[in-house]
Amino acid sequence: MAEDRPHASVIIDDRMKAQTARRTFLFGAAASLAAAPEDREIRTAHIGIGNRGTSLLKQVLEQRNVRVAAICDIDPKARDAAQSLAHRDNPRSFTEYRRVLDLNDVDAVAIASPCDLHAEMASACLDAGKYVYCEKPLGITPEQVDLALKASRRAKTFLQIGQQLRYMPGLRAVIAQIHNDKVIGTPFVIKAQRHSTPVRPEADASRPQWYLDPKRSGDLIVENAVHNIDVCNWV
Repeated sequence: MAEDRPHASVIIDDRMKAQTARRTFLFGAAASLAAAPEDREIRTAHIGIGNRGTSLLKQVLEQRNVRVAAICDIDPKARDAAQSLAHRDNPRSFTEYRRVLDLNDVDAVAIASPCDLHAEMASACLDAGKYVYCEKPLGITPEQVDLALKASRRAKTFLQIGQQLRYMPGLRAVIAQIHNDKVIGTPFVIKAQRHSTPVRPEADASRPQWYLDPKRSGDLIVENAVHNIDVCNWV
């Protein structure tokens, strides 16, 4: 039965995210919820220092009372670049992420590795008593997601996922209006789509190979459209 109101729609433009820098995640602030006193230094480790991992590292370096204690990546160039970026903190450098688990001077870990490693790394860090910020997606299979969720539920710390659209003020306001039944009534169909610029061969040449491997990235539906799917679930 149709509702007694005119049909309406809400258009959520994915380009809005460009107006919201990833620093709104305030990764350092997430860990500080458990810090006492308020001015206690938060010590972070960063696993995966590629494009996204470097962005997270830069934002952490902007936070007060945060020190980068360790970085981890299998790429020596990425490690060197990260150490140069965080030179003020003189972080230790590792190639094996499990070395980070044993560090007593690490409170929180930022994970920006290839997608197929997210759940494994997040679970291990949670079990080691670390606060965890993990880039999306949490996993590329239901089993991987379940592994991380179980680790999160038994942990005394907590897990935050990089679903960046959740932190956009404009989108949060729209979703709140929908939930309060002030915009379109009860949604029964949601259409989501993503747009991109034409493929450039020179850009693909520099893209990490795992990104184009469905066994590692989950394919574009999981790696990229996870943002749209998350908003649909949120609505």
